Amino acid sequence: MKTIAGPFVRIFVAKAEAAHLLKTLTEVFEGKIDFQFDHAPTESTVYSVRNSLGLYSITATDKAQPDFVAKTKAVYVVENVDEVLENARKNNVEVAQEKTPVSVGFQSRLKMSEDCYFEIVEWSAENIAKMKVIGLLK
Repeated sequence: MKTIAGPFVRIFVAKAEAAHLLKTLTEVFEGKIDFQFDHAPTESTVYSVRNSLGLYSITATDKAQPDFVAKTKAVYVVENVDEVLENARKNNVEVAQEKTPVSVGFQSRLKMSEDCYFEIVEWSAENIAKMKVIGLLK
């Protein structure tokens, strides 16, 4: 498995608190918001933030989320989601979310423990090109 970006620390926050968190991450820790998008199924806005401490995937939502979403602790961008899922199954790691198309490519989730899920993302060629333009990837 080859990781091409991440890990991104996943933080869930109420929509009313998002502006304050984003300001703190960008001003106090010298960061920037690389991109954001609305995710209609979860009634949320997702922000990608990069700062002096690391990478963050901030999900701002007021809607209750299923455990496999709400307990996601990290996001890893990989070359091939299918390869990761195959390896997880071979090693008896529970796949909590099968490969699912999303706006940036595909995602899935692995249950690492009762309170910890990892989101595994495979970016599309178009999204990879965008990430190179903004400097998130080389």
